[in-house]
Amino acid sequence: MNSKSWDIIIRISYVLVLFIALINGSTIPLLLLIVVSFFYNSKYILIFLLINPIYEEALKGGGVLTPSKILVLASIVAAIIHLTNKKVIISSKKINFLFYIFILLILLSEINLIFLSGPSIGYIPDSSRLINMIFLNYVPKVGLSLMLFNLYNMEETKQILEEYLLFVPLALIVVSIYTVFFGGSVQSWYGLGQRLTLDNSDNNDFACILASYSTVSIYLMLNSKSVMHKLLGIISLLLASYTIFMTFSRGGLFALALSLVITMGFRKLLRFSPLFVICGILIFTYFMSIPATAYMINERFIEPLFNGSSDLASLSVNRTSWWINGIDYFAYRPFFGYGAFDPLAEWVNYQTYGLSYVFHNIYIELLFYLGLTGAVVFFAILYYAFGGELKVSKMSFVEKQLLVILFSGLALSWLWREQLWYTIAFALIIHKNGIWRYRNENCAYSTIT
Repeated sequence: MNSKSWDIIIRISYVLVLFIALINGSTIPLLLLIVVSFFYNSKYILIFLLINPIYEEALKGGGVLTPSKILVLASIVAAIIHLTNKKVIISSKKINFLFYIFILLILLSEINLIFLSGPSIGYIPDSSRLINMIFLNYVPKVGLSLMLFNLYNMEETKQILEEYLLFVPLALIVVSIYTVFFGGSVQSWYGLGQRLTLDNSDNNDFACILASYSTVSIYLMLNSKSVMHKLLGIISLLLASYTIFMTFSRGGLFALALSLVITMGFRKLLRFSPLFVICGILIFTYFMSIPATAYMINERFIEPLFNGSSDLASLSVNRTSWWINGIDYFAYRPFFGYGAFDPLAEWVNYQTYGLSYVFHNIYIELLFYLGLTGAVVFFAILYYAFGGELKVSKMSFVEKQLLVILFSGLALSWLWREQLWYTIAFALIIHKNGIWRYRNENCAYSTIT
């Protein structure tokens, strides 16, 4: 049996096992399939890490080692084995150096938290929780991104791109169908109405995750030469869009709109604008005919738009208050911050407002945790991930997905999100192997026919 046959078997198995895992809540068969795939072919390490956020919220387990953390640890082991077998020559020294510096800053920030910044504000971190977050969360994600960057050559990167374009729509379809028809939670929103979300997931996180992956579906819909693949892109986009809307997440809808604009481009959007307007009117009319949905549409979108409060804190559900608090604290320790530890953000907001919330902003978190030093290194990594420019028309669909993630991070705590770091690694891999030169010519995806 050749490799293409095995790839098809893995795709089919993945869809079936993922759906069973979502229905039964059992992660073991899915983890086994993924881990076995890691050792069968190194390309699956990056593919499964990249698509894991689509469904990870529904498969969260208890205890220290969640399925997501097991996945990261298995990925590190598999990546080390593949790197050793390939005798890989280290890629760009500049990018490797930036990752090493960022990891070092994370570790030094914990010393800062324990001995300097923590005592200065009267905060004593929980040692076991701190160790867990450093060595099972922050450092493994950043370190694995560095390993992935060094792992893949040009031919492997093309294979990953081709498989990724199929796996993402398949995962979006499975998760959307499960959420809407089988296992999505219908949660009360301040006693006013109900919002749909994936079990155990935050509405805004879930909606923005789906929106960021929609860039892949849109790209497949527009660029594939295969009718079946175009249909796969269209179906996954429609299902994901419906699910995003039913979460009533404003951030999710803005992220979806950004995905459409940057992936399709203004010219194509203008060309299809009459179709979008007609479909939008029909969909809006349908939802407004349902009393419960109409009530939520009014509360979430129409009222804030026309009769909204001038109070930004109320409009942003207190996010602006947390941002201001984070900036105030940052002003006292601007160069190295207070230390990378999420509970610390919750603690300082509780001290100020009596509410234990994180900052809900990647950039405030970055400044608060690691200061200007960490921010400079992080943005230097992003500079290389975007190939040294931010011209949307020249971006690959992976860079566009990264742009949507960074946009979503304006209102979400995504600094340590797997999706952020592995998408950064993917964008760096594409540039390292020179595939960015062909991103407008479809050369890198020639087998998608």
